[in-house]
Amino acid sequence: MYKPHHLIKVILALALSMVITPSALWVQSMDALPKTQERERERERERDSSLDDVESYSKYYGVSFEETLYRFHIQDIAGELDAKLSENEANTFAGLWIEHTPKFKIVILFTQGGGENIDAYLTEELASLINVRPAKMSLIELQNAQKEAVASLWNIKILAGSEINVYENTIKVFIEEADKTRLDIALRHKSLIIPDYIKIITVTKLGGTV
Repeated sequence: MYKPHHLIKVILALALSMVITPSALWVQSMDALPKTQERERERERERDSSLDDVESYSKYYGVSFEETLYRFHIQDIAGELDAKLSENEANTFAGLWIEHTPKFKIVILFTQGGGENIDAYLTEELASLINVRPAKMSLIELQNAQKEAVASLWNIKILAGSEINVYENTIKVFIEEADKTRLDIALRHKSLIIPDYIKIITVTKLGGTV
């Protein structure tokens, strides 16, 4: 059987634990408060940024707030469509983009024989916005030609940058002015052949485009 002073110690211990526990919880909640507030501030910044984008687009193209939101929604879907076509129709798909004026639409490029089953990829809201156009080279072909062109130039000691121009179905290759003479000599002696879908652009200094 417990002695009286043992019982007093037990009661005091329980009483102290009841005092300490709420206090500890309060400290934890105070510690979590700034993190919660920071997350809310981040959400507010994202919302403000999104609203700024909507307002800027609306003013620039002269369309309503609702129309702008609709177009942003379509842009997201177009991105998903681009990914699907790149994966499933790689042999003929030559890229896509959105035209905002004079009429809002999605332009899709296919090489000969491509795009015949495009309807299988379209939702009802996309069907009326699609404009399919012909292209000479698929995106895969352009990407391979881009690598080959840069490698061919490097073989004759010409450093080059490059990018694909989806709109024109061509490749831009950038070389420095100092290498222009070397390029002309290689072309004249036919040690280097540049196809017509590759555009050579001379720049003072190469930047980060590769």
